[in-house]
Amino acid sequence: MPDDGQKPAGVPQLRLRLLGPFEARLGDAPLRLRNRKAQALLGCLALGARGGETRARIAALLWSESEDDRARATLRQTILELRNVLPDGSGFVAQRDNLLLDNVQTDLREVQDALNAGIVHPLLLDVPRLSETLLDGFEDIDSAVRPWLLGLRRGLTRQWMRALEAMLERSTDKPALAATLLRLDPTHEAACRMVMQAAHAAGDTAGALRAYETLWDALGAEHDMEPSAQTQALIAEIKSADPPAPAPITLRGVPVRLAVMVPPFPEDGVTQERIHLLRGFRQELLACLTRFREWYVVDGDALPPAAANARVATRMSLNAAGVEMGGVLSLALTLRDEETRVVVWSDRFELTLQDWFTLRQRVVSQVAVSMLGSVSAARLAETAAVPDINLAAHDKWAVHHPPVPATALEARGAAVPGGHQGRAGILAALVVIGADGQCDPHLARRHAPHA
Repeated sequence: MPDDGQKPAGVPQLRLRLLGPFEARLGDAPLRLRNRKAQALLGCLALGARGGETRARIAALLWSESEDDRARATLRQTILELRNVLPDGSGFVAQRDNLLLDNVQTDLREVQDALNAGIVHPLLLDVPRLSETLLDGFEDIDSAVRPWLLGLRRGLTRQWMRALEAMLERSTDKPALAATLLRLDPTHEAACRMVMQAAHAAGDTAGALRAYETLWDALGAEHDMEPSAQTQALIAEIKSADPPAPAPITLRGVPVRLAVMVPPFPEDGVTQERIHLLRGFRQELLACLTRFREWYVVDGDALPPAAANARVATRMSLNAAGVEMGGVLSLALTLRDEETRVVVWSDRFELTLQDWFTLRQRVVSQVAVSMLGSVSAARLAETAAVPDINLAAHDKWAVHHPPVPATALEARGAAVPGGHQGRAGILAALVVIGADGQCDPHLARRHAPHA
């Protein structure tokens, strides 16, 4: 979201509220936009890259179920509405092929700038799960928008959590920052333990119990699991009136059982007509595997330097080879223990758009069972749910739109981490055209509305 350009003198500043119900203002006056698609168009451009978005991408996102000509015609009418209400110099530029929104202020950028400066923005204190309010209310305007927004929000949550965790390590007021982390993510156990310890030390045993009960409910509802043994031991100490251990709890002490690395899938044996299926299926695997708290997923073939420590008990890699023969794309997957080099599971599949979700469920189930021996049936059922999206529309999007450079959104401060080739980065295209992947929603920390 660029804000370093020069705005003509006398032109009111355009300001957008992207967190919570959408609002646009020119100076102090509200901007009246009767068309929700016009509002969504401004939101997309505010989240986009410095060079703007192509008309084709916007049309495929906001009118994914319409024919190309009809979608482009409707987009032209929406652009005309914006031109009628936005004065020259306001930052909205409609070119032949691209749309650009420059010199715009957003609450999203303000929150991100504050975190970059090591400051907690008031919105993070006041609004629970702030990242999940991004473009609130626009989920139903098109079938392609819901998965796009889901990826953006997840990526935003991850990025802000990492920023707050880094601040927490340096802070002298850890309980306050831990409480902020819990406002953003109620399932953050390390932060909850800090809040519980602080409440107990202040004599507020009831407050410590409330924090634990909230964590228990959140973990059960979102991840079908109970708090860790470390957290349960702490609440037992508090209930027995024994003081907590004096050693401070740090995020570095959080145990990690497994790391699953997913290298890029080789594309040498796949034609350009089907390469988007291979890329997209990889991103779907990344997104589904990320839902399991028993491991964390690395988008690449090696652990990042910050994660290469004793917290990782086992490192697994999920490798693939795709070969196209006779118009059929065959995908061979192998799961390997990187320490022993033993292949613990392998299988071969025919990858088609029609069997996309069935194959995804099958692979996730077999990989999970191979790594843990058993896995929650409820969690697998969640990954198998078929989203309310138009596969044909996303397939068409993926074929005609190449991947976007990974630095585009972060360069304009949009607070969506990592590469745009992730689930969010490839938008409604079923996450199909990225070479790098998660929604890093810096999403998958990692993604944005291109592709």
